[in-house]
Amino acid sequence: MTGIILFLGSNPSILALAEYHISRAGYQAEGFLEEDAVIQRLNAGGVMLLILGPGVEDDARVHMRTYCHEHAIKLLEHYGGPGALLESVETVLN
Repeated sequence: MTGIILFLGSNPSILALAEYHISRAGYQAEGFLEEDAVIQRLNAGGVMLLILGPGVEDDARVHMRTYCHEHAIKLLEHYGGPGALLESVETVLN
């Protein structure tokens, strides 16, 4: 499966850690702190998965769910730590 994995979060250090783990597993990853920036990147195409971190606000979370559903993009709402992130990604993608 090809494409980019995007991560929307609220904490820059957690975002960097998530990008690191995803990239180490061989995936291309991009992290974002702002909903508008994620929407711009989603609109550019080539995204296979959007991950929402636990700090994403409820309104943004609902908006991202709707967007992903309407555009057939897989969505992972991740609430665990970084150790469980890759397992969750693999489950969603496979």
